[in-house]
Amino acid sequence: MKICWDNIEGLYLTKSGNLRDDNKRFFYFSICEYCGEDCLNYKKETRFCCNSCSSMGENNSMYGKVSKGFLGGKHSLETRHKMSLKQCGNKNHFCGMSHTSESIEKMSGENHHGWKGGISCEPYCSEWTKDYKDYIKWRDDYKCLNYECSGISNKLCVHHIDYNKKNCVSENLITICNSCNSRSNFNREAYILRYRKIMLDRYGYEYSDC
Repeated sequence: MKICWDNIEGLYLTKSGNLRDDNKRFFYFSICEYCGEDCLNYKKETRFCCNSCSSMGENNSMYGKVSKGFLGGKHSLETRHKMSLKQCGNKNHFCGMSHTSESIEKMSGENHHGWKGGISCEPYCSEWTKDYKDYIKWRDDYKCLNYECSGISNKLCVHHIDYNKKNCVSENLITICNSCNSRSNFNREAYILRYRKIMLDRYGYEYSDC
């Protein structure tokens, strides 16, 4: 049973069997439309047991919408410096602490949720040189080509679209920022499709396994 007020002192049962409080308000039993739990409230047409349930899922005014408040924006150097200072020293919740050997082991190698069989230790192809990476960045106009880039990082890198470091053909390489590169380590299949679509639209590259 969920109750929508902190203090139920003063609630009593009337002779007719209704619940009432000292403010002469009647209380009613209902079932929350979101969590399905019984609840008690003084409003007869109550649909939800609490404010949290009333703002969940499709009941939330932002449901299905994408906030564009900062989309494509970039923090100024001053703002980024302030954000960095807030994470320094005693202001950082991890300050003065360190991982135990047990926790490090749980997060390393095959125990890590992002483990991909040790492919990060594999060598790159022979064409993987600074000049070649600079050429790819030049081709991509020296900008992150991810259309959902948050603009957090200004540092660019060349990403292997199929995650195979030995496949260094130009159509398998795309310029993205460090932030987007980090995020692309999760949900890889989706990022492969996204970046191939970008390369198709931008350069007309086609992929046989698509």
